[in-house]
Amino acid sequence: MEEPGVNELIRAKILAGRLPPCEGFRLFGGAGDGAPCACCDRIISASELEFEVECPVGAKATLPMHLHCFEAWRALARSAPVEALGRSGEEAAPAPQPPTGGP
Repeated sequence: MEEPGVNELIRAKILAGRLPPCEGFRLFGGAGDGAPCACCDRIISASELEFEVECPVGAKATLPMHLHCFEAWRALARSAPVEALGRSGEEAAPAPQPPTGGP
């Protein structure tokens, strides 16, 4: 069950750089091992499903997450602003268009 405010917490962590807005991650799952969830900071108990997210180079090696936290993180990471992705505004800008009109 998702706790109130978890989306806001995840969004804030993405914007602060504490959670990566990454694509191309690898995902492993299993029983929780008592690690704190990277999204909500609560312990993932042995009776809960733990997802371990392995992100590309530049991010923490693996991020343990509850199922509902993983789903929220994935949705929010995909919609994160360009600044959170570590890209410059120039990279995000559209290519210049040739001038139109006559001489």
